[in-house]
Amino acid sequence: MNSYLIALGGNSGTTETMFQQAVQWLSHATDSPATAVLSRTFRTAPVGAAAGNEFLNAAAIVDSDLPALEFLRMLQDVENRLGRTRAVRWGPRTLDLDLLLAGSQVIDSHELLLPHPALWYRTFVLSSAVEIAGAWQHPLFDETLQSLWSRLQQRPLHVSLQLSATLPPDTLSLSLLQQTLHSETSGVTWTQQAADTDFAQVMLWPASPLQPAYSYAVPQHRTRTISLYVQDHADALVQLQQLRTALCG
Repeated sequence: MNSYLIALGGNSGTTETMFQQAVQWLSHATDSPATAVLSRTFRTAPVGAAAGNEFLNAAAIVDSDLPALEFLRMLQDVENRLGRTRAVRWGPRTLDLDLLLAGSQVIDSHELLLPHPALWYRTFVLSSAVEIAGAWQHPLFDETLQSLWSRLQQRPLHVSLQLSATLPPDTLSLSLLQQTLHSETSGVTWTQQAADTDFAQVMLWPASPLQPAYSYAVPQHRTRTISLYVQDHADALVQLQQLRTALCG
């Protein structure tokens, strides 16, 4: 039997009812009924200019005898059965079911990355996850989810910006990015020099067919690096603004 931690989110339609229905589906979707625990629902700021109204987020633990990849496919099937719609990327959506953890498993495939690469720095995910799984260990950082959430409560959060050497010349102005972010940011201090006291380092990479913009990097053991794949200066600014919202909630 595997214990799975999932994140639930949505901001379109009867979201809380959707959450309850999703957990019921997951509890009875296999021949062996699974045990499921649902957290309270939290209201969070939308991430991205096109995201629409504030979101509702929750977390659930589901015990299932399915292996991780089959469980992921079951999540996707439940989304579809409950009428998931997402017409615009980073736009309003009826229901998201994201697989965050499968116990201590670490999986790196084109279909599934576990633990979820953004789990450790998303306030809107950890706020609900710690309510029901605060003692769970993040298998790459050897820290509990409660500890990771506590780190996110520091203010300001110190984040360093770094440019990959593979970015074409004149694609980005790091100083201009930093200046713009400073003028509109509360809760985050953006620097150009990485320090041991930083919450995280953000590395900007050129987007490519293999790593398009908004894709996730494979998580590296014990590193606190957030990799963003960007097309140009404007795209980098949008992604950093979205990251700030994810960090601060």
